[in-house]
Amino acid sequence: MKRTALLTLTALLLTPLAASHAAEFYVAPNGNDANSGSRAAPWKTLSKAANTMASGDTAIIRVGTYRETVTPRAGQIFAAAAGELVEVTGCDVVGPWRQVEPGRPVYMAEVTAEVRAVFFRGQAMDLARHPNHRGDHLATDSWAKVVVSDAKPDRTARVEFSGEQWPTNQWVGLTAFFSQVGYKATAEWKEEIVYFDPGRATNGLWRAARFPDGQPSSLTPERDPRAVFADWLIQPQNPWFTRNIANRVWSWLLGRGIIHEPDDARADNPPSHPELLAYLEKELIGAKYELKHLFRLILNSRTYQLASIPASDRPEAETHFAHYPLRRLEAEVLIDALNQITGSTEKYTSAIPEPFTFIPENQRSIALPDGSITSSFLELFGRPPRDTGMESERANRPTAAQRLHLLNSIHIQRKIEQSRMIQYQTQDGKTPREMATGLYLGILSRLPTEAELKVVESYAA
Repeated sequence: MKRTALLTLTALLLTPLAASHAAEFYVAPNGNDANSGSRAAPWKTLSKAANTMASGDTAIIRVGTYRETVTPRAGQIFAAAAGELVEVTGCDVVGPWRQVEPGRPVYMAEVTAEVRAVFFRGQAMDLARHPNHRGDHLATDSWAKVVVSDAKPDRTARVEFSGEQWPTNQWVGLTAFFSQVGYKATAEWKEEIVYFDPGRATNGLWRAARFPDGQPSSLTPERDPRAVFADWLIQPQNPWFTRNIANRVWSWLLGRGIIHEPDDARADNPPSHPELLAYLEKELIGAKYELKHLFRLILNSRTYQLASIPASDRPEAETHFAHYPLRRLEAEVLIDALNQITGSTEKYTSAIPEPFTFIPENQRSIALPDGSITSSFLELFGRPPRDTGMESERANRPTAAQRLHLLNSIHIQRKIEQSRMIQYQTQDGKTPREMATGLYLGILSRLPTEAELKVVESYAA
């Protein structure tokens, strides 16, 4: 009985802390409202999600078109799946349209049921950036921004979860740097060689190359335009590259970017602390872009070392980094930690097509080189597919399915039962207090508090 109780304690200690018990559901055009709303069995309509979810729950909307008007309840979140285009038609306008940018067909209006969304119409998608962000959702406090191709905006339009659109000539100028790229396959099914193909210079597209800051580029047909663009990208005079790198490093370590979201660095989304971001940019340039210097600087800061218990319940505390945010370990880090604690390993293979790909069992999950080699655990805990370079690809929100897996799955149970460290700490002859102390030191690297010891002793009695 005592050993069973201590094994239960071990499972609880291995369960990552979560700031809330919010659930995550999925909606897809091929779903069914009779389903459970899980990733494997999504709902079909947004209305089903709105009528079913509790406050704090999230509905991840998969790619497709949804013709319905939705009224989210307080606290519900409707988010576009990372990297997927979602169209919602049916949000009726209730406020008057008003032009907000003189000389340009940019209008703003309020839509039904206090649902506000970002609408665009008349934009060529092959020239527009993919703007979906997992953190954006329909229930927002801002007005809707509408871009139309004529002076009379329609009541239905495309929802893209973003606001910035580059002028067409700016996209064409950037595209030209990649106009002489060739591709060829190899005998390895997952490998494709991307190379500079001077023969494509005959298309003349390279002549339109222009840097994003508007400056023209002097290219020659025999030089790889990508190398020219890369040289411009890392110049200290280029404000975008250094700013984005510094912001992303801060976001990795603090759980929130100085520009939030990290994927949404644009002129109308200013940093919360511009002086701090400017300081990090200066330090990164001075260190010749050595990221270790930036990591060392942030990790040794008082801001990073703050406790995760908020000293204030004011909503702006998170924006001002008043406490360290409580967040779950990333999927790869979590499974590596479980393996290190229990002395176990994971088996990663890719069975399709032949020949099979096998990853050595002693290789850590954080070092997997191929995004297509994965596992049910990594999928469940939100490992990104690496289809884009966007931070929003990673789903790091705690879900009920994740907690159930850590507390009630054969996968975790076998790791616990086969762990030599846990077997040693829970062997006969030790008191519950001694077992608990050993487990806390072995798993959390700290001693249990007196209150925690009393809970263990009462549970094991």
